[in-house]
Amino acid sequence: MSALLEQHGGSHYLDMVIQPIEFIHANRLGYDEGTAVVYLSRWKSKGGIADLQKAKHHIELLLEFIGSVTRLEGERPRAIFHMDEKISAGEYISANRIDDLEAAAIRSLVNWNYREDLERAISSINTLMLKELELEL
Repeated sequence: MSALLEQHGGSHYLDMVIQPIEFIHANRLGYDEGTAVVYLSRWKSKGGIADLQKAKHHIELLLEFIGSVTRLEGERPRAIFHMDEKISAGEYISANRIDDLEAAAIRSLVNWNYREDLERAISSINTLMLKELELEL
């Protein structure tokens, strides 16, 4: 049996057409980008605002890691293992019915070359958190 068909502690990944782990490996995302994608993908079905805060924190860690670099020269650090077939951000977002703000953050994480791309992802997450907090009031 495939490990993708097994989940402990809920069904939030099994309910997705494309699981975050498949998308992360297919796009060779690094740790912080991948972890942020996981939290952005599951926040509505698992951790709520806390998951959005965690996604934001991982992007902030990545920004800290790259330091004062404003544009990445050459290849950025990537995961070593990758799948043979790439899954586009659009395909992942569409298959999992991910809303616009989450989608914008995910696209920024997959395609970032500039600090501004990562900062744009944080901005999308901040907007999401504000909207969610307004709904709770």
